[in-house]
Formats: sequence, C-alpha cells, structure tokens
Amino acid sequence: MHNSSNDGCDLRRCDCSALLVTLAIGVVFTGQASGQTASTGALTGVTLDPSGALQPGVVVSVFNQNTGETQSVTSDGEGRFGFPSLAPGGYELHATKTGFAALSHAGINISVTETVRLELDLRLATISHSVQVTSEPPMVQTDNSALGRAVYGSAISGLPMATRNFAQIAV
Repeated sequence: MHNSSNDGCDLRRCDCSALLVTLAIGVVFTGQASGQTASTGALTGVTLDPSGALQPGVVVSVFNQNTGETQSVTSDGEGRFGFPSLAPGGYELHATKTGFAALSHAGINISVTETVRLELDLRLATISHSVQVTSEPPMVQTDNSALGRAVYGSAISGLPMATRNFAQIAV
C-alpha cells in the first residue's frame, strides 16, 4: 500500500534537490564568466618567457579599435591576466616588461559571451650600445726628423744638472 503523504514529500525533496543542483551549476558558470555579461566578451591569457616559464608583472593593454578606449592590467604572480568585460569588436593587445621586447597582437576579435584565450610568448630585449671613438692627429711627428735640432756641448753645459751626466739628459 502506498501512502500519498509520503509520495508528495519525496516529490518535494526531488524538486528541492533539482533546484539546488541548478543553483550550484549557475554559481559555477557565473564564477567562470568573471564579470562577462550577455552583451560583452572576455580576454584572458598567460605571459611566458622564452624558456616557457610563467612571467609575472607584465603590463598588458588592450586597445578597442572601434572606440579608441584602452584598458591595462598587470599579470599576477602566476603570469595570468584577464579582461573580463570587453565590448564586442576588434582589439589590439600590447604587452611590456623591463628586460623584454614589447609584444603586440592585432586583429583580436571579441564576440558577445565568448572568452578569447591567449598565450603571450615574450622575447628578451636586444641591448645595443654605440661607442664613438674620435682622435686628433698626434702632436709628435714620427715620420721624419726635419723638426729636430742638434745639441752641442755648450747647450748641455748650460743645463742645470748637478752631475753633468749625459744619461740624465736622455731620460
């Protein structure tokens, strides 16, 4: 025999359980959208160095080619960045960090309710130094002795030397 009061109670428990499951799924998907609405899209990604290691502290900017608006974020400790609420349209992305070459991506299309995921592979910056060397002509003429002169004994005896040693004159 069936008790009709128990059947109704079981049915209500099923309805409550289904409602809780639906609510939990809704909360999970809302958390994944991270602020994205029915009229916006999102852009997320990671920044990597040439060895493939995650790179924190990279300044990532997106430029909306339709409106001219620019937004910037800095990648977190695990190299992640995100723009959770972008108007649909074409975007250009720029990434910069000291010691790395600036990186640009053009033609990124953001669609309504979609999330674009990027992996930004940064390259080391090229450092170049320029050295300019200038010189002036030498003050000594080394190719001939035309400017030299002969020194005689009377000139040497007139020099103030205590020993009159000719080796001192050479020094």
